[in-house]
Amino acid sequence: MSEWFVRKTRTRSLSRLSFFSTSGDSQPFLAAIFLTVAIIVFGPTCARADVDDVKLVGDDQADRTASGLWPWLVKRGYVAPVSPAAPQAVLGSGILGPTGRSWTQQTTSGVRPWNGIACDATCTNLVAVATSELVYTSTDSGATWTGHAGSLFAGYQGVVSSSDGTKLVAVALDLYIQTSDDSGVTWTSQPGSAAGTWWWVACDLTCTNVAAVETSGYIYTSTDSGVSWTGRAEPRPWLRIASSSDGTKLAATDFCRIWTSDDSGVTWIARDSDRGWIGIASSVDGTRLIAAANGDFVYLSIDSGVTWTAQPALGARNWQDVACDSTCTTMMAAEYGGNIYVSDDSGSSWVAQSQAGSHEWNAIAMSADGTKLVAAEFGGTVWTSILKVDAAQATRR
Repeated sequence: MSEWFVRKTRTRSLSRLSFFSTSGDSQPFLAAIFLTVAIIVFGPTCARADVDDVKLVGDDQADRTASGLWPWLVKRGYVAPVSPAAPQAVLGSGILGPTGRSWTQQTTSGVRPWNGIACDATCTNLVAVATSELVYTSTDSGATWTGHAGSLFAGYQGVVSSSDGTKLVAVALDLYIQTSDDSGVTWTSQPGSAAGTWWWVACDLTCTNVAAVETSGYIYTSTDSGVSWTGRAEPRPWLRIASSSDGTKLAATDFCRIWTSDDSGVTWIARDSDRGWIGIASSVDGTRLIAAANGDFVYLSIDSGVTWTAQPALGARNWQDVACDSTCTTMMAAEYGGNIYVSDDSGSSWVAQSQAGSHEWNAIAMSADGTKLVAAEFGGTVWTSILKVDAAQATRR
């Protein structure tokens, strides 16, 4: 029986767990090595995907390669090279001022190696995960934080929340997928997932339909809030995944391409060629997407990922994560070792969030209406922003 078949059926020997069964301090280092090896092994398959390359608007791959902007992966502390000619500031319409929104550093979150952050529809209830830490939650939009003893100290990589904040799913290296039905107070290990190299997770509005990715494995889906899991797609160095509000439309990134599914992950279509894709986010209907390629540009799609438009005004940067509101009208892109950028007009203009400053931004999220933003630093704190809008602005949203 082949190793891949063993992984597909989620039956593993305990000896496979030893690779990441190390001290908390070494987990990020080993994770980086593991992902690098996965990229070396799977990288050559980028050019062999059974789909023609998709032509993007406003992008010239030959020019990008020649100028030295070919993407390199950035994850948990590695900062990729970027062109010195990339613009250092992006100003928007000026409605919110040249410094963007007002941001607050939430020091009560503690200085931690934050890897993932999520919130409910209003971003009142937040959840964040870090390397070798418990799961932390906030019930007051990030003002105060609680580490939950009901969770495990683990190498958490990603977390997702239902729209009401009651159901949470967290993924970690060398650990069963973890679920909570009480806003993070207690947690349950789901052995149906097996202990894998879990990297990211997404879910529908109720977190009934859940999708998770492994860095060197399959995409897995669950229709019962994470109790049982089915292997989907094929083994690749998967990095991120996003879901529509009903869980039918999914979009995922590996080091090579963006992939989309319109049948809850049963079948997948390759959408774009080698760019070092990393972060991806979706509107509630799955039609509008935002994705970032590390060492490359931020890209937008308005047709569920079939075609993509580059955002060259933002420059080629060390992009780490992206987020958008329910319609992808308000969007956010985070640069690791740089700034956060926000657009309130579907990408027509972007504003550098200079008040938040330049940090190792590792994960971001926002409320469904785009008025509340949250961001987490790797080796830093959580930051939040609340935009107060008048009635006229609310009507335009």
